Amino acid sequence: MNSSYRGITRRNLLLGGAAAAALTACGGSTDGDPDPDATPSPESLPFNPALQQLGVRFPDGFGAPSIFAAGHQLRAPFVAFASDGFPMTFGEPEELEMTVTRDGAEIFSGMVPRRRAGIGTPYYPLVFTPDEPGTYEVASEWSDTPRPFVVNERADVPIPLIGDPLPALDTPTADDARGVDPICTRIPEPCPFHEQTLTQALGSGKATGLLIATPTFCTTDICGPVVELLMESAPDYSNLTAVHAEVYVDPVNDNAPSPQAELTEVLQSYQLAFEPSFFLADADGTIVEALHFAYDRDELRTALDTVAS
Repeated sequence: MNSSYRGITRRNLLLGGAAAAALTACGGSTDGDPDPDATPSPESLPFNPALQQLGVRFPDGFGAPSIFAAGHQLRAPFVAFASDGFPMTFGEPEELEMTVTRDGAEIFSGMVPRRRAGIGTPYYPLVFTPDEPGTYEVASEWSDTPRPFVVNERADVPIPLIGDPLPALDTPTADDARGVDPICTRIPEPCPFHEQTLTQALGSGKATGLLIATPTFCTTDICGPVVELLMESAPDYSNLTAVHAEVYVDPVNDNAPSPQAELTEVLQSYQLAFEPSFFLADADGTIVEALHFAYDRDELRTALDTVAS
């Protein structure tokens, strides 16, 4: 590890990784497949819906303000918690049937696929468009306990959403750090997505991918190697300009005056209270996909295929 990162004691994740418990540090492996010789077989695992839970990996509106808006597609990643209270990392179902209700009326029902390609903890991204604000509940075959979450009016959701313009900012580059040190916490080398600013990328005539993440300090069970996955995928998309922005201005400073003062300009401008976050805009600068909280290799490439192939 680079000596400039030694002795770091301050790393309070935004919303604890989207209102999630920090259970497992992100590993270096990106194959996403468990070793069958190192883990019990799925058949040996107990299945007890009375003890299992669907864990939310997003701000649900109770522990933290919801970012879901009525009339806009939402993506809510869930994790299957086993009866011991820990996320399943092997032997989990390939898909889960989920039913969404509001005030007792069914809003959505369908199979939600498991995502685990290139990451350590599998998740299930529920995607649908809520038509009205209010409290929704998700029931599943995995757990006897439904999980509620809140959908707001659009005016009450401050972050950019799909269909909005991606706000242009002069993000830090290798030539101009703009006060951010380091501009990329990936080790041993910075990622290659700091050659131009977000403003320049949006003016390139190509699709723009903006990844907001802090790779060295990823400590939740869901944030995953998101920078590594983008580095792996981006070369296959000639019509993509990728930009990475860090979360903190000075992540190695233990004596910063306040958490808000430590956030980079992009976090403050976008009013993001979580990370990681990947925004994908088309050549006109309109957001067409947004992968918040967690994504795997397959979900990333599916998003990139929409505009960058």
